[in-house]
Amino acid sequence: MSRCSLCLLIALPLIAVAGSAEPPARLSPPQNMLWSWFAEDDFRPAAPSGTGVAWLAMSLQFSRSGVSVAPRAASLRTPRGMYEMAVVRFNFEPSEYPPAGISSWHPRQRIQAEQSILDLVRLTGATSLQLDFDAPESARPFYRDLLRSLRAQLPGNTYLSITALASWCMEPKSWLASLPVDEFVPMVFDMGQSGDAVLTLLKRGGEFPFPGCRTTLGIRQSSSDIPAKPGVRIYRFNGGQPWNGITRRQFRP
Repeated sequence: MSRCSLCLLIALPLIAVAGSAEPPARLSPPQNMLWSWFAEDDFRPAAPSGTGVAWLAMSLQFSRSGVSVAPRAASLRTPRGMYEMAVVRFNFEPSEYPPAGISSWHPRQRIQAEQSILDLVRLTGATSLQLDFDAPESARPFYRDLLRSLRAQLPGNTYLSITALASWCMEPKSWLASLPVDEFVPMVFDMGQSGDAVLTLLKRGGEFPFPGCRTTLGIRQSSSDIPAKPGVRIYRFNGGQPWNGITRRQFRP
C-alpha cells in the first residue's frame, strides 16, 4: 500500500466524523426573565436565583429613508453567571407607511437592520437575542425575510427569541408559524382592543389557539390576575422602572 493510499484511508473517517457533527447547542433562558429597558439596573446585590435579564441593547428606527441606530443609554450591571439576552427594539412611525396590504418596507432597510444586529452580536458576544417588533401586516413579509436571513448568518448557538402581539397568537394558523425562531413571547399588557378577550381566556386557564405561544408569557410585574402555568417561561416588564433593590421576597415567580 502506498503512502497516498494510507493517507486517504486515514482521512476518510475524519471527514465522516466532521460531517456528522451536531450543531452547537443553544442555551435556553431560565423560567424567569426580567426586561431591563430604559432604566439603569444593577442586579449584583440581590439577583433572584434562576432569573435572567433581557436587556434593551439598541433600538432601530425605521423610516422611508433608511434605518438609524440608537444604542442603549442606561447602564446595566449583572453578576457573573446571570443569563443575559440582548434585545433589539424595532420602532417605526405608522404615518410614514401605507395601509395593510401595501408594502413600502424595502430590502435596503432589511440589509441595514441585519448588519446592525450582526454587529451587535459580534461586539457583545451575545448568544441569546430577542427582537421586539409590533410588525404591521404590511411589514410581515419584510420581517419574515429578515428573520430567515439573520438565522442563516447568526452563529449556530444563538438562541433567537421574538416578542409577539397577543392578537397574533389568537389564530391557530398564525403567520408566526413559518418564522425560524426558538420562541415567541406573547405580550399580555397594553394590548388594545384584543385585550379583554385575551385576559378572559388566560384567567379561565385557557391557552392561546396558536401552539407556539403556549410556552412563554410577557407580563407586567404588577400583574396579579394572570395565572402562570407550570413550565411557562415568564418575561416581566417593570414599566420602564429600575429593578434595583429587588429581593427574593419581592419577586413573585
